Amino acid sequence: MHGSGVVAAVAPTQQSASQSGLNFKDYNIEPQQTFAILARVLSATHYLFDREADLAPVELALGWGPMSDEAILKDIKITQSNCFYHRHVDEIIVPRNQIEKIVPICT
Repeated sequence: MHGSGVVAAVAPTQQSASQSGLNFKDYNIEPQQTFAILARVLSATHYLFDREADLAPVELALGWGPMSDEAILKDIKITQSNCFYHRHVDEIIVPRNQIEKIVPICT
């Protein structure tokens, strides 16, 4: 636990990728975007047997701003499946659009 207070204040940035493609296993990968992010890991799911697990064996749900504050997160349950996150909260104490800015990242 990190305690009360925002741990990751700045929202991620994203821009067009300038790298060329690469080959990995039986995949041809063409980068579309690059991003810079400082975020709190809210949940992690590991995939072992799907075809996609070759490329993305771990899926992370990341939060920043209010969604990186333990005082807010203690009342929100985050779960994941198939590159989607789900949240359950009895009482929303931050604006809903802040909760919905959580990003599932398959890595």
